[in-house]
Amino acid sequence: MRVLFLVHDFLPAHPAGTELYTGGVALALRARGHEVEVFATEKDIARAHLSSAQRSWEGIPVHELVNNLFYADFRQTWDYPAAAAAFARVLDERRPDVVHAMHLMYLSVGCLEEAARRGIPVFFTLHDFWLTCARFGQRLHPDGGLCATVDFARCGTCLASFKFAQSPLERRLAGVVAGVKGATGVDLSRPLRAAGDKLRGKRADAAAAVEPELAQRFAALARERSEALRARAVPCVERFFAPSRFLRERFLEWGLAPEQVELLGYGLDLAPLAGFVRRPAQELRVTFLGTLAPHKAPHLVLDALAELAPELRARVRVTLHGPKAHFPDYVAALERRAAELGARM
Repeated sequence: MRVLFLVHDFLPAHPAGTELYTGGVALALRARGHEVEVFATEKDIARAHLSSAQRSWEGIPVHELVNNLFYADFRQTWDYPAAAAAFARVLDERRPDVVHAMHLMYLSVGCLEEAARRGIPVFFTLHDFWLTCARFGQRLHPDGGLCATVDFARCGTCLASFKFAQSPLERRLAGVVAGVKGATGVDLSRPLRAAGDKLRGKRADAAAAVEPELAQRFAALARERSEALRARAVPCVERFFAPSRFLRERFLEWGLAPEQVELLGYGLDLAPLAGFVRRPAQELRVTFLGTLAPHKAPHLVLDALAELAPELRARVRVTLHGPKAHFPDYVAALERRAAELGARM
């Protein structure tokens, strides 16, 4: 069977949960004799926007579309014809038997429609709330508070401060970076990205009040997005897979039919743990394993450690382990706090 995975980012540049899981399932299917390929996007201002390339990861073909977020408007964050057209070309070239969507961020609902139009069965693993939440699918407000109930009026104030596209200046700089790399081979994208991350952080700190008219406009767009995704994506999908009961219940609330959402826990490749021997220790060992990002909340582990009396804290070994490149300022604060509390990173 020919299986084509559809995912927003992919390995090795993006070693986060969805990407690692996609890679793991792809390798497992290949080991069972299936032909497996991946379609993913990559943000790389050193390459031309919407250019395509083919590469390989662990011997698995990867079709990569450069999406530098040059969106004309907010709708293109979820309905992006250019991404759907690129995916359609791969569908026609590779003719998969099945499409397994892992994430649609940076892609388009049109990708699912292109597969359904060709009579290709589509399956969709729900890794987060992207279908119901335009802010990276995290159901978090800009101040870090949990979004327990989707309220489109609140979505309006949230999305009004959400940087979903590159600015005209950033687009011009991207063109310069791509031109320099093409002419000289020198890649200036990394230092520009670091400077942009710091600037975005300052803007986020400064963004407090939102103009009512702007909030109302984004509230209407949030409602439109939710209704359109439910109307267009859901009919294309044979079965949704939810890795937790909590996630399944939230999507039932959104409107998915119970028989369309299967509870299917994540698998784990135990081969790397072969021969592992667990050694008892005097301390209680607590480990955070994941992306060191605010929305993953490794700082809560340190907050809990700080609540302990010093004599109890000495009997606990806390380790925070994960990629440090994505949120450098946040990671630097974690490292300082971990050093103060005797935790390891």
